[in-house]
Amino acid sequence: MMKFKSVLIVFFCIFQIVFAQTSADFLKDATEKLEKNKFSEAIALLDKAIEKDENNDKAYHTRAKAKLNLRFFSGAISDINKAIELKNTNIEYYNASAVIKILAGYKTEAIEDYTKILAIKPDDIDAIKARGQLYAQLKMFRKAYIDYSKAIEKLPKDEALLLARSAVSFSIKNYQGAINDCTSILAINAKNQDALVNRGMYYYSVKKYQESIADFDNVLAINAKEGDAYVYRGLAHKELKNIDKACADWKKATELGYNTTKWQEENKCK
Repeated sequence: MMKFKSVLIVFFCIFQIVFAQTSADFLKDATEKLEKNKFSEAIALLDKAIEKDENNDKAYHTRAKAKLNLRFFSGAISDINKAIELKNTNIEYYNASAVIKILAGYKTEAIEDYTKILAIKPDDIDAIKARGQLYAQLKMFRKAYIDYSKAIEKLPKDEALLLARSAVSFSIKNYQGAINDCTSILAINAKNQDALVNRGMYYYSVKKYQESIADFDNVLAINAKEGDAYVYRGLAHKELKNIDKACADWKKATELGYNTTKWQEENKCK
């Protein structure tokens, strides 16, 4: 009988401890599990946190992150939507929502999240950059150009931003703008290979063949295995009737794995 009473006392004490745990306690424990990549255990604890307090926005946000790590996209979206419903001014939640939607393949909806962030905080540079990138990926180049330009106003020496804007400028046929952005990058960093390659291509597109060749010369001085430089320099040489130089470049590009057979045959390269 005493043994039975002892078991009951132990059970009652454990029951009291579990019952006494608050939503915040479960959330804390879940966060620790999440940090250890124990996602299913974190979700179980967060379920209890939400049972204790169905208005715990942080618990929904954390559970969304755990579900995302398990690739349970619909559940993650549902949870982050609930967190936003409970606290619709929290920029962190909109950021999380955007990330989940991007990974789930809903880029247009992610743009809406970044737009909501900017309604709350118009100068949020990360949201401006991220939205611009999504616009570019969706081939909404003019909108991407606007966002990149806003970001560059705040970060005029950001080479990645300038390079991104140069690409969208080229896509909307703003060729001089594309060239100018690459030139700005090279004024900051003369050895930025991407800027040299891109500007060389842009020069080629507007028939500035000597300038194109000069850029590709500089690219190859930095990296002699940059195949695109040989291909485009060869094309520029061809336009200037320097067929031997063009053929030499295409042969080198072929050695690097590029298919230049068509150009070599058309120009009777030996």
